[in-house]
Amino acid sequence: MVVSIDKKTAVRMYAKVKAEMQRHLAKMNIAVSKAKDLPAPRPNTFYVYAIECEDGSFYIGQTDNLRKRWEEHRNSRGAEWTAKHSPMRIAHFEEFNTREQAVKREKDLKTGFGRKWLKRQIETGRARQAGEHEKEILREQAQKYENIDMAVVVSQSQNEIADMEEFEIDMRPLRARILNEDLETKFKDPDNNLRIVFVCAMWMTGFDVPNLSTLYLDKPLKNHTLMQTIARANRVYPGKTNGLIVDYIGVFRNLQKALAIYASTKSGDDEIIQDKNELVEILFSTVSKTRQFLKTLELDINDLLKAQDVEKIRLVDVFTNRILQDPPAPSGARRAGEKTKQQYLELAGDAYKYYRAVLPEPKAEDYYHEVTAYKVIASRIREVIDEDTDVS
Repeated sequence: MVVSIDKKTAVRMYAKVKAEMQRHLAKMNIAVSKAKDLPAPRPNTFYVYAIECEDGSFYIGQTDNLRKRWEEHRNSRGAEWTAKHSPMRIAHFEEFNTREQAVKREKDLKTGFGRKWLKRQIETGRARQAGEHEKEILREQAQKYENIDMAVVVSQSQNEIADMEEFEIDMRPLRARILNEDLETKFKDPDNNLRIVFVCAMWMTGFDVPNLSTLYLDKPLKNHTLMQTIARANRVYPGKTNGLIVDYIGVFRNLQKALAIYASTKSGDDEIIQDKNELVEILFSTVSKTRQFLKTLELDINDLLKAQDVEKIRLVDVFTNRILQDPPAPSGARRAGEKTKQQYLELAGDAYKYYRAVLPEPKAEDYYHEVTAYKVIASRIREVIDEDTDVS
Protein backbone atom coordinates (compact mmCIF):
# COMPACT_ATOMS: atom_id res chain seq x y z
CA MET A 1 0.00 0.00 0.00
CA VAL A 2 1.29 3.47 -0.96
CA VAL A 3 0.00 6.41 1.12
CA SER A 4 0.38 9.67 -0.84
CA ILE A 5 0.22 13.26 0.34
CA ASP A 6 -2.76 14.12 -1.93
CA LYS A 7 -5.02 12.65 -4.64
CA LYS A 8 -3.04 14.01 -7.58
CA THR A 9 0.18 12.54 -6.23
CA ALA A 10 -1.47 9.17 -5.64
CA VAL A 11 -2.72 9.00 -9.25
CA ARG A 12 0.59 10.20 -10.70
CA MET A 13 2.56 7.66 -8.64
CA TYR A 14 0.21 4.92 -9.83
CA ALA A 15 0.72 5.90 -13.48
CA LYS A 16 4.50 6.12 -13.10
CA VAL A 17 4.87 2.76 -11.33
CA LYS A 18 2.59 1.01 -13.83
CA ALA A 19 4.49 2.46 -16.81
CA GLU A 20 7.83 1.46 -15.28
CA MET A 21 6.60 -2.08 -14.65
CA GLN A 22 5.39 -2.36 -18.25
CA ARG A 23 8.79 -1.21 -19.55
CA HIS A 24 10.55 -3.72 -17.34
CA LEU A 25 8.18 -6.47 -18.46
CA ALA A 26 8.79 -5.61 -22.13
CA LYS A 27 12.55 -6.02 -21.62
CA MET A 28 12.01 -9.39 -19.93
CA ASN A 29 9.74 -10.59 -22.73
CA ILE A 30 12.42 -9.71 -25.29
CA ALA A 31 14.90 -11.80 -23.29
CA VAL A 32 12.64 -14.86 -23.11
CA SER A 33 11.17 -14.66 -26.61
CA LYS A 34 14.14 -16.62 -27.99
CA ALA A 35 13.84 -19.44 -25.44
CA LYS A 36 13.39 -22.89 -26.95
CA ASP A 37 9.79 -24.02 -26.56
CA LEU A 38 8.76 -27.52 -25.63
CA PRO A 39 7.43 -29.56 -28.57
CA ALA A 40 3.78 -29.08 -29.44
CA PRO A 41 1.49 -32.12 -29.09
CA ARG A 42 1.36 -34.36 -32.18
CA PRO A 43 -0.75 -37.41 -33.07
CA ASN A 44 0.66 -40.73 -31.86
CA THR A 45 3.49 -39.05 -29.97
CA PHE A 46 4.12 -39.67 -26.29
CA TYR A 47 6.77 -38.28 -23.95
CA VAL A 48 8.67 -39.43 -20.89
CA TYR A 49 10.03 -36.47 -18.97
CA ALA A 50 12.11 -35.66 -15.90
CA ILE A 51 11.51 -32.45 -13.93
CA GLU A 52 14.33 -31.00 -11.83
CA CYS A 53 13.09 -29.38 -8.62
CA GLU A 54 14.57 -26.50 -6.65
CA ASP A 55 15.99 -28.80 -3.97
CA GLY A 56 17.82 -30.97 -6.53
CA SER A 57 15.28 -33.80 -6.58
CA PHE A 58 13.61 -35.14 -9.74
CA TYR A 59 10.12 -36.15 -10.80
CA ILE A 60 9.66 -38.63 -13.69
CA GLY A 61 6.41 -38.97 -15.62
CA GLN A 62 4.87 -39.55 -19.06
CA THR A 63 2.30 -37.63 -21.12
CA ASP A 64 1.02 -36.96 -24.65
CA ASN A 65 1.12 -33.17 -24.15
CA LEU A 66 4.41 -31.96 -22.72
CA ARG A 67 3.54 -28.25 -22.71
CA LYS A 68 0.26 -28.74 -20.89
CA ARG A 69 1.79 -31.16 -18.41
CA TRP A 70 4.63 -28.73 -17.59
CA GLU A 71 2.14 -25.94 -16.92
CA GLU A 72 0.24 -28.25 -14.56
CA HIS A 73 3.42 -29.01 -12.62
CA ARG A 74 4.37 -25.32 -12.47
CA ASN A 75 0.95 -24.48 -11.05
CA SER A 76 1.04 -27.25 -8.41
CA ARG A 77 -1.53 -29.39 -10.22
CA GLY A 78 0.81 -31.95 -11.80
CA ALA A 79 1.80 -34.18 -8.91
CA GLU A 80 2.07 -34.11 -5.14
CA TRP A 81 5.88 -34.25 -5.35
CA THR A 82 6.32 -31.22 -7.63
CA ALA A 83 3.69 -29.29 -5.68
CA LYS A 84 5.89 -29.60 -2.58
CA HIS A 85 9.37 -29.29 -4.14
CA SER A 86 9.19 -26.25 -6.49
CA PRO A 87 9.74 -27.55 -10.06
CA MET A 88 12.39 -25.53 -11.94
CA ARG A 89 12.56 -27.03 -15.43
CA ILE A 90 12.05 -30.07 -17.63
CA ALA A 91 15.62 -31.36 -17.56
CA HIS A 92 15.11 -34.32 -19.92
CA PHE A 93 12.44 -35.76 -22.20
CA GLU A 94 12.15 -38.55 -24.80
CA GLU A 95 9.59 -39.20 -27.58
CA PHE A 96 7.78 -42.48 -28.30
CA ASN A 97 5.25 -43.67 -30.88
CA THR A 98 2.99 -45.53 -28.44
CA ARG A 99 1.89 -45.00 -24.86
CA GLU A 100 2.98 -48.55 -24.02
CA GLN A 101 6.57 -47.66 -24.99
CA ALA A 102 6.41 -44.47 -22.91
CA VAL A 103 5.06 -46.29 -19.85
CA LYS A 104 7.82 -48.93 -20.12
CA ARG A 105 10.53 -46.25 -20.42
CA GLU A 106 9.08 -44.35 -17.46
CA LYS A 107 9.39 -47.49 -15.32
CA ASP A 108 12.98 -48.01 -16.52
CA LEU A 109 14.02 -44.49 -15.54
CA LYS A 110 12.53 -44.91 -12.07
CA THR A 111 14.62 -48.02 -11.34
CA GLY A 112 18.16 -48.02 -9.93
CA PHE A 113 20.15 -48.33 -13.19
CA GLY A 114 17.80 -46.19 -15.25
CA ARG A 115 17.70 -43.47 -12.59
CA LYS A 116 21.52 -43.37 -12.40
CA TRP A 117 21.72 -43.10 -16.20
CA LEU A 118 19.19 -40.28 -16.17
CA LYS A 119 21.13 -38.33 -13.52
CA ARG A 120 24.32 -38.66 -15.56
CA GLN A 121 22.54 -37.43 -18.68
CA ILE A 122 21.16 -34.42 -16.83
CA GLU A 123 24.47 -33.60 -15.18
CA THR A 124 26.31 -33.80 -18.52
CA GLY A 125 23.80 -31.57 -20.26
CA ARG A 126 23.34 -29.06 -17.43
CA ALA A 127 26.05 -26.67 -18.57
CA ARG A 128 24.66 -26.71 -22.13
CA GLN A 129 21.16 -26.05 -20.83
CA ALA A 130 22.18 -23.29 -18.40
CA GLY A 131 21.24 -20.59 -20.88
CA GLU A 132 17.81 -22.11 -21.40
CA HIS A 133 17.37 -22.45 -17.65
CA GLU A 134 18.09 -18.75 -17.15
CA LYS A 135 15.55 -17.89 -19.83
CA GLU A 136 12.97 -20.10 -18.14
CA ILE A 137 13.53 -18.18 -14.91
CA LEU A 138 13.04 -14.93 -16.82
CA ARG A 139 9.86 -16.36 -18.31
CA GLU A 140 8.49 -17.16 -14.85
CA GLN A 141 9.46 -13.71 -13.55
CA ALA A 142 7.75 -12.09 -16.53
CA GLN A 143 4.59 -14.11 -15.85
CA LYS A 144 4.70 -12.97 -12.23
CA TYR A 145 4.89 -9.31 -13.28
CA GLU A 146 2.12 -9.76 -15.87
CA ASN A 147 -0.24 -11.06 -13.18
CA ILE A 148 0.30 -8.15 -10.77
CA ASP A 149 -2.67 -5.77 -10.65
CA MET A 150 -2.65 -2.30 -9.09
CA ALA A 151 -5.28 0.36 -8.48
CA VAL A 152 -5.87 3.89 -7.21
CA VAL A 153 -8.35 4.32 -4.36
CA VAL A 154 -9.14 8.01 -3.78
CA SER A 155 -12.33 9.99 -3.13
CA GLN A 156 -14.01 11.71 -6.05
CA SER A 157 -13.58 15.44 -6.73
CA GLN A 158 -15.42 17.74 -9.12
CA ASN A 159 -12.63 18.60 -11.55
CA GLU A 160 -10.49 15.46 -11.27
CA ILE A 161 -10.63 14.59 -14.99
CA ALA A 162 -9.40 18.04 -16.05
CA ASP A 163 -6.85 18.13 -13.23
CA MET A 164 -5.24 14.87 -14.33
CA GLU A 165 -5.28 15.71 -18.06
CA GLU A 166 -2.54 18.20 -17.23
CA PHE A 167 -0.31 15.17 -16.53
CA GLU A 168 -1.62 13.20 -19.56
CA ILE A 169 -3.51 10.78 -17.30
CA ASP A 170 -7.06 9.69 -18.09
CA MET A 171 -8.87 9.55 -14.74
CA ARG A 172 -12.07 8.04 -16.14
CA PRO A 173 -11.04 4.34 -16.25
CA LEU A 174 -9.46 4.68 -12.80
CA ARG A 175 -12.66 6.18 -11.38
CA ALA A 176 -14.74 3.49 -13.13
CA ARG A 177 -12.78 0.77 -11.30
CA ILE A 178 -13.34 2.48 -7.95
CA LEU A 179 -17.08 2.75 -8.58
CA ASN A 180 -17.77 -0.57 -10.30
CA GLU A 181 -15.35 -3.05 -8.73
CA ASP A 182 -15.15 -4.32 -5.18
CA LEU A 183 -11.49 -3.34 -4.84
CA GLU A 184 -11.58 -3.69 -1.06
CA THR A 185 -12.53 -7.38 -1.19
CA LYS A 186 -10.00 -8.04 -3.95
CA PHE A 187 -7.16 -6.41 -2.02
CA LYS A 188 -8.00 -8.34 1.14
CA ASP A 189 -7.97 -11.66 -0.75
CA PRO A 190 -4.39 -13.07 -0.60
CA ASP A 191 -5.05 -15.09 -3.77
CA ASN A 192 -6.19 -12.10 -5.83
CA ASN A 193 -3.77 -10.40 -8.24
CA LEU A 194 -4.52 -6.92 -6.85
CA ARG A 195 -1.27 -6.45 -4.90
CA ILE A 196 -0.56 -2.69 -4.96
CA VAL A 197 -2.91 0.19 -4.11
CA PHE A 198 -2.25 3.93 -4.08
CA VAL A 199 -4.31 5.84 -1.51
CA CYS A 200 -4.50 9.29 0.05
CA ALA A 201 -7.06 9.22 2.86
CA MET A 202 -9.20 6.15 2.13
CA TRP A 203 -8.36 2.72 3.61
CA MET A 204 -5.98 4.23 6.17
CA THR A 205 -8.11 3.63 9.27
CA GLY A 206 -10.52 0.81 10.06
CA PHE A 207 -9.20 -1.23 7.14
CA ASP A 208 -7.89 -4.65 8.13
CA VAL A 209 -5.61 -6.61 5.74
CA PRO A 210 -3.52 -9.08 7.79
CA ASN A 211 -1.44 -10.21 4.77
CA LEU A 212 -0.38 -6.63 3.90
CA SER A 213 3.42 -6.65 4.15
CA THR A 214 4.69 -3.25 3.00
CA LEU A 215 3.52 0.32 3.58
CA TYR A 216 5.07 3.28 1.73
CA LEU A 217 4.46 6.58 3.55
CA ASP A 218 4.66 9.86 1.61
CA LYS A 219 2.24 11.86 3.73
CA PRO A 220 2.62 13.62 7.12
CA LEU A 221 0.71 11.68 9.77
CA LYS A 222 0.40 12.10 13.54
CA ASN A 223 -1.05 10.52 16.66
CA HIS A 224 -3.91 8.02 16.30
CA THR A 225 -4.09 8.40 12.49
CA LEU A 226 -0.43 7.41 12.25
CA MET A 227 -0.87 4.51 14.66
CA GLN A 228 -3.88 3.13 12.78
CA THR A 229 -2.13 3.52 9.44
CA ILE A 230 1.01 1.63 10.41
CA ALA A 231 -1.16 -1.05 12.00
CA ARG A 232 -2.15 -2.00 8.43
CA ALA A 233 1.30 -3.58 7.95
CA ASN A 234 1.75 -4.81 11.51
CA ARG A 235 -0.82 -7.60 11.60
CA VAL A 236 0.20 -11.23 12.23
CA TYR A 237 -0.24 -13.53 9.23
CA PRO A 238 1.08 -17.04 8.41
CA GLY A 239 4.51 -16.86 6.74
CA LYS A 240 4.87 -13.16 7.52
CA THR A 241 7.90 -12.36 9.69
CA ASN A 242 7.25 -8.63 9.97
CA GLY A 243 5.69 -5.68 8.23
CA LEU A 244 7.89 -3.18 6.38
CA ILE A 245 7.27 0.57 6.60
CA VAL A 246 9.16 2.73 4.08
CA ASP A 247 9.23 6.32 5.37
CA TYR A 248 9.73 8.86 2.57
CA ILE A 249 8.74 11.96 4.48
CA GLY A 250 10.20 11.54 7.97
CA VAL A 251 7.20 10.46 10.06
CA PHE A 252 9.32 8.22 12.27
CA ARG A 253 9.77 11.02 14.83
CA ASN A 254 5.98 11.34 15.05
CA LEU A 255 5.74 7.57 15.36
CA GLN A 256 7.98 7.54 18.44
CA LYS A 257 5.76 10.20 20.04
CA ALA A 258 2.61 8.31 19.13
CA LEU A 259 4.00 5.10 20.60
CA ALA A 260 4.74 6.91 23.86
CA ILE A 261 1.12 8.10 24.02
CA TYR A 262 -0.86 5.15 22.63
CA ALA A 263 1.21 2.03 23.36
CA SER A 264 -0.85 -0.19 25.66
CA THR A 265 2.15 -1.79 27.37
CA LYS A 266 5.30 -0.55 29.06
CA SER A 267 7.52 -2.37 26.58
CA GLY A 268 10.11 -0.22 24.82
CA ASP A 269 9.73 1.09 21.28
CA ASP A 270 12.39 -1.38 20.11
CA GLU A 271 9.97 -4.26 20.78
CA ILE A 272 7.28 -2.65 18.64
CA ILE A 273 9.25 -1.22 15.72
CA GLN A 274 12.76 -1.88 14.47
CA ASP A 275 14.95 -0.02 12.03
CA LYS A 276 15.45 -2.15 8.91
CA ASN A 277 19.21 -2.03 9.49
CA GLU A 278 18.64 -3.98 12.70
CA LEU A 279 16.89 -6.75 10.75
CA VAL A 280 19.79 -6.76 8.30
CA GLU A 281 22.19 -7.25 11.23
CA ILE A 282 20.03 -10.14 12.50
CA LEU A 283 20.26 -11.70 9.02
CA PHE A 284 24.06 -11.36 8.99
CA SER A 285 24.29 -12.83 12.49
CA THR A 286 22.04 -15.79 11.60
CA VAL A 287 24.02 -16.55 8.43
CA SER A 288 27.25 -16.42 10.46
CA LYS A 289 25.83 -18.80 13.10
CA THR A 290 24.76 -21.25 10.40
CA ARG A 291 28.20 -21.11 8.80
CA GLN A 292 29.92 -21.70 12.15
CA PHE A 293 27.57 -24.54 13.01
CA LEU A 294 28.55 -26.34 9.80
CA LYS A 295 32.22 -25.84 10.63
CA THR A 296 31.72 -27.76 13.87
CA LEU A 297 30.76 -30.66 11.58
CA GLU A 298 33.90 -30.05 9.47
CA LEU A 299 31.81 -28.63 6.62
CA ASP A 300 32.65 -25.38 4.80
CA ILE A 301 29.79 -23.74 2.91
CA ASN A 302 32.34 -22.00 0.65
CA ASP A 303 33.24 -25.40 -0.83
CA LEU A 304 29.65 -25.80 -1.96
CA LEU A 305 29.32 -22.22 -3.21
CA LYS A 306 32.47 -22.48 -5.36
CA ALA A 307 31.67 -25.91 -6.82
CA GLN A 308 30.46 -26.45 -10.38
CA ASP A 309 27.14 -28.12 -11.17
CA VAL A 310 28.00 -31.83 -10.89
CA GLU A 311 30.28 -31.34 -7.88
CA LYS A 312 27.68 -29.11 -6.26
CA ILE A 313 25.09 -31.90 -6.38
CA ARG A 314 27.57 -34.30 -4.80
CA LEU A 315 28.42 -31.83 -2.03
CA VAL A 316 24.75 -31.28 -1.18
CA ASP A 317 24.57 -35.01 -0.42
CA VAL A 318 27.83 -34.81 1.58
CA PHE A 319 26.45 -31.98 3.72
CA THR A 320 23.13 -33.79 4.13
CA ASN A 321 24.70 -37.07 5.21
CA ARG A 322 27.04 -35.36 7.67
CA ILE A 323 24.17 -33.49 9.32
CA LEU A 324 22.09 -36.66 9.51
CA GLN A 325 24.88 -38.77 11.01
CA ASP A 326 23.46 -40.55 14.04
CA PRO A 327 26.18 -41.67 16.48
CA PRO A 328 25.06 -43.86 19.41
CA ALA A 329 23.60 -42.04 22.41
CA PRO A 330 23.26 -43.21 26.03
CA SER A 331 20.09 -45.11 26.83
CA GLY A 332 17.17 -42.72 27.25
CA ALA A 333 19.11 -39.73 25.86
CA ARG A 334 18.09 -37.87 22.74
CA ARG A 335 19.92 -39.15 19.68
CA ALA A 336 22.83 -36.91 18.74
CA GLY A 337 22.01 -36.98 15.03
CA GLU A 338 18.42 -35.91 15.69
CA LYS A 339 19.61 -32.92 17.70
CA THR A 340 22.11 -31.90 15.00
CA LYS A 341 19.46 -32.15 12.29
CA GLN A 342 16.98 -30.05 14.28
CA GLN A 343 19.59 -27.38 15.02
CA TYR A 344 20.51 -27.08 11.37
CA LEU A 345 16.90 -26.93 10.15
CA GLU A 346 16.12 -24.16 12.63
CA LEU A 347 19.21 -22.14 11.63
CA ALA A 348 18.57 -22.59 7.90
CA GLY A 349 14.90 -21.67 8.36
CA ASP A 350 15.80 -18.52 10.29
CA ALA A 351 18.38 -17.47 7.68
CA TYR A 352 15.81 -17.79 4.89
CA LYS A 353 13.11 -16.09 6.95
CA TYR A 354 15.23 -13.02 7.72
CA TYR A 355 16.56 -12.87 4.16
CA ARG A 356 12.97 -12.65 2.86
CA ALA A 357 12.07 -10.16 5.58
CA VAL A 358 14.66 -7.54 4.58
CA LEU A 359 14.09 -7.65 0.81
CA PRO A 360 14.53 -5.53 -1.22
CA GLU A 361 17.83 -4.69 0.47
CA PRO A 362 21.07 -4.44 -1.57
CA LYS A 363 23.20 -5.61 1.36
CA ALA A 364 21.17 -8.81 1.61
CA GLU A 365 21.76 -9.72 -2.03
CA ASP A 366 25.37 -10.63 -1.16
CA TYR A 367 23.95 -13.55 0.85
CA TYR A 368 21.51 -14.82 -1.78
CA HIS A 369 23.60 -17.83 -2.90
CA GLU A 370 24.58 -18.78 0.65
CA VAL A 371 21.04 -18.61 2.02
CA THR A 372 19.78 -20.53 -1.02
CA ALA A 373 22.40 -23.24 -0.38
CA TYR A 374 21.21 -23.60 3.24
CA LYS A 375 17.64 -23.90 1.98
CA VAL A 376 18.55 -26.56 -0.61
CA ILE A 377 20.40 -28.64 2.01
CA ALA A 378 17.41 -28.37 4.36
CA SER A 379 15.08 -29.52 1.56
CA ARG A 380 17.38 -32.44 0.81
CA ILE A 381 17.39 -33.43 4.50
CA ARG A 382 13.60 -33.50 4.54
CA GLU A 383 13.58 -35.48 1.28
CA VAL A 384 15.91 -38.13 2.77
CA ILE A 385 13.75 -38.33 5.90
CA ASP A 386 10.65 -38.82 3.74
CA GLU A 387 12.39 -41.56 1.74
CA ASP A 388 13.39 -43.35 4.94
CA THR A 389 9.82 -43.09 6.21
CA ASP A 390 8.44 -44.54 2.96
CA VAL A 391 10.87 -47.47 3.13
CA SER A 392 9.94 -48.23 6.72
